Amino acid sequence: MAQTKTDRTAAELARRRNTLRKRQTGAERTGRQVTELDKALERNTVQAGEQEAELRTTLDRVAMLKKTIKAGKKHRDKLRTARKKARDRDADARQRASTAEAKYDKAVMADMVRREKQRDLAQHDPRAGVASVPELTESQPAAALPPAGGDIARETQARKTATRAKPRKPTTTL
Repeated sequence: MAQTKTDRTAAELARRRNTLRKRQTGAERTGRQVTELDKALERNTVQAGEQEAELRTTLDRVAMLKKTIKAGKKHRDKLRTARKKARDRDADARQRASTAEAKYDKAVMADMVRREKQRDLAQHDPRAGVASVPELTESQPAAALPPAGGDIARETQARKTATRAKPRKPTTTL
């Protein structure tokens, strides 16, 4: 059986039609792939923009936190300096209070020695002839009066204290 020209033409047309359909299907498939890739590329571009914006925000936050940390260190240094100064002032104030207390103690002791000396001298004054007891004054507390029974140990101690507390001559250097 011999093929006729029309049969050959029909077969060739069928073959070309099949090739056309395959090529059109392939073109549609690649077109869809291009569309999908375009969408993926757009999503990627949007996502990259969002991530860059987030990165800028994070970098701004990092910069702000660095500034905050630096300011905190500066404030801590100021507080430490202020604490050191306050401790120094406290130590100075305590030293001044201690010095004032020592001076007060010395003044009280000098006053007590002076009164004891006067009392002791008045009790044993040979010109008076009789041992006299000084009167209680506002500047002398009741404890400054001589003991009622004439306590010799206390009188002797008062004399020793008075002897030790003799005023010294001031020394001047020029």
